[in-house]
Amino acid sequence: MDLAKLDRRRFLGAAGCLPFVPGCPACARSLYDAPSGRATGRNLRDIVSGRTVDVHTHILAPSWFGRGGQTPRVRSDAEIAAELGANPYLPLDDAAALVRANRDIIDAFEVARADGSAFASAAVLIAEMDRAGIDVSVCQLIDEINRPYRRAYTVDMDTIFADLKAVSDAYPGRFIHYFGVDPRRGAEGVALLRRAVTEFGFAGMGEWITQWWRVMPTDRAVCYPYFEACVELGIPYVNNGSGPDLSHTPEVFEQVLTDFQTLKVLNAGTGVMTDRELAADPARTTLPERLLDVAERHGNFYLDIDDWQRLDAAGNRRTISFLRRALDGPAGDRIMFGTDFPIFTQIVPAASFVDALINATGSSADILSDDDINRLFSRNPLSFLSMKNP
Repeated sequence: MDLAKLDRRRFLGAAGCLPFVPGCPACARSLYDAPSGRATGRNLRDIVSGRTVDVHTHILAPSWFGRGGQTPRVRSDAEIAAELGANPYLPLDDAAALVRANRDIIDAFEVARADGSAFASAAVLIAEMDRAGIDVSVCQLIDEINRPYRRAYTVDMDTIFADLKAVSDAYPGRFIHYFGVDPRRGAEGVALLRRAVTEFGFAGMGEWITQWWRVMPTDRAVCYPYFEACVELGIPYVNNGSGPDLSHTPEVFEQVLTDFQTLKVLNAGTGVMTDRELAADPARTTLPERLLDVAERHGNFYLDIDDWQRLDAAGNRRTISFLRRALDGPAGDRIMFGTDFPIFTQIVPAASFVDALINATGSSADILSDDDINRLFSRNPLSFLSMKNP
């Protein structure tokens, strides 16, 4: 396997434990000074009075994979740092500093991993949301049939749907669930999507990981019946977009957007890239701008910045620079905040990502205004979700 060409989801799958692998380059060491996700300046609630939204998270229960019911491991800082430092997929400059900064979050993940239940995973997410000032999270359930690098679910989808409905009932108003049904299921998958919406309260289709499934969204026979169902049900569609792949190029999205002009389409990750990824594949350099161009020409195309928290070791300047261009342009009402919890949470907690965005310093060209922050965290996602403030 060529490690240099692994996107972040393949890397996590190859590492073998998606819910609980703290995997990204060594950004947290200097990007965020606030330990354990505690903000260093203004809080999000100081700026935004309306509902705040994270449009991209995942609840992933180990019990769905036949795991859980264990005693949490008791590990020292040195043992955790050694485990991280020995992982070839994690090029960390200072694993020990990472562990010291985020030990309470790492421990919370370990408790949830050992417990295994959806409620335990949801409790970690709720704590992250509360620390960051996030009211609502869009939780995207990814279909796990025939998935490369990882074993599939060991329980049926109705069990998972019921677990997530129970979680939502336990935390009223905090979660919105989407179902990323594998389009290779065919007509049975369309029926399953309909049941998720009508019987279990799901509100969207996604996240589709088309590079896993080796399907093209423009495949009229395989994918278009799902988009037709989304239009009929009045729900949006989310597709992964965190790197160059033939299944989620700007041209692919442009075709779908043209063929389904009333379907809201969200590109997850907006072509996120790191220096290492850029060195391995320079084609990533222009991908975010090309996706933004598509959004500026199609009013039903939305973008989120999940996974961008891992980009910069000096204050998320690339992220803010991209957000400035997006918010100042025709797609300024369709760019939204997302974290991809739990993918990078243990090294870049949600509150740290929020803090870096809302407390950046510099000239007006280098920071987000209060209106920008309101759009990114509240007005834009509420419009995408067809929600209003209470």
